[in-house]
This record gives sequence, C-alpha cells and structure tokens, in this order.
Amino acid sequence: MSVILIHVPSLNERIDDVPLIAEQFVNEICEDYGIPRKIITPKGMQALQGIQWGGNIRELRNVIERLVILCGPKINEEDIDSYVIGGRAKANSLDDIFERYEKFQEFKDYMERLFIEHKLQKNGWNVTKTSDEIDIQRSHLYNKIEKFDLKRE
Repeated sequence: MSVILIHVPSLNERIDDVPLIAEQFVNEICEDYGIPRKIITPKGMQALQGIQWGGNIRELRNVIERLVILCGPKINEEDIDSYVIGGRAKANSLDDIFERYEKFQEFKDYMERLFIEHKLQKNGWNVTKTSDEIDIQRSHLYNKIEKFDLKRE
C-alpha cells in the first residue's frame, strides 16, 4: 500500500505558514457561523506562532474556531493565553466557566446568552428563523434579546 511515501512537514516546521492558514480559518469559520469577520492582532498571531503544535493543521483549526466563538472582534495575545495552553486548547475551559459562577441561575443565564447570541449571528439575526431553529416562540426570543441586551454588530 505505501508505494510512494510523502513527507508532510508538521506545523512546527512551517511556522511561517501559521498566519496565512489561521487567517483562512478565521474567514471560513466566521462565514460558516454567519458572524462578522474577526481579526487576529499581530501580537495574537505571534502568540499562535510561538505555540508548539503537537497535532496537525486540524488542531490549529480547532483552536481558531474556539477563539472565534469565545473572543470579541479582535483576537489578541491575552485571548490566546486564555484559551490555549502549550498548543493545546484548554481541556478544562468549561471548568473555568463553572468556577466563575456560584449560583446556578447565573451560570444558566450566561450559557443561554451565549447560545442565543450564537444562533442569532448564525442566522443573520433573523429572529423568526432563529426562534424556529431553537424551538421557542418568537416573542420569547425577543424577550431574551432584551433581557441579555443583545445587539446586532
């Protein structure tokens, strides 16, 4: 079966390719989620290049997707530090979120806000489509948008 062997250098051997690949992933992921394009700051990109990538390009894509979902419009070095450790996405990032809230209702509101905001962005802020997708009444979704002070960017 292995008649011709092809050596594909690891991401660590192609560190100069990280900015180009990361930007492509940011564009694809933002488009897939229907959210405005995010930017990785120069220092954020340096932080990505400084990571020892244990896996392949899929590991970089997973990290970029996590950053796009969890970060603001600009992804900076602090974001990289917060959501990536030694080239591996934090396995315990949910634990960090759990520790942030003492009351169940606070945690539930936080997660509900993230979920609704994500779905609205994914659907281009089409409230009818979003309410159908998440299976709640449109008026209830409007109430949630107001409760969480969600704004279209």
